[in-house]
Amino acid sequence: MWTWSLNWGEITSRIVVGACPLRPDDLKSIAERAGASALLSLQHDACHAYWRIDYQEMQRVGARLGLAMDRCPIRDFDIEDMRHQLPKAIAQLTPPSIVPNALTIMDWPQNPFRRKDAGLPVCRN
Repeated sequence: MWTWSLNWGEITSRIVVGACPLRPDDLKSIAERAGASALLSLQHDACHAYWRIDYQEMQRVGARLGLAMDRCPIRDFDIEDMRHQLPKAIAQLTPPSIVPNALTIMDWPQNPFRRKDAGLPVCRN
């Protein structure tokens, strides 16, 4: 059975990518344990609804924690949407888009079809 866990991996010394925070408490963990100062969410509104994520509450908690919060929603498993939105998401990571010289954590849309050994999405035909 697939279960969600809050995890991340380093892409560069300034960017980490990981699972999306589902609860406001997850933001505190990200800020403290990953040392993040900003979060770029790729979660689409449909994912927020499915996972019952209150993004407005997340923004309020993020602000209290001093996290810069931004979004670039991308629909899961939608190649066309990814093609159009990923360049925008990458542009949002370029300082000073979020925070100049900040460590950023970017969440990856939840995907129950991840390879357990690599943590990467599995391509399905």
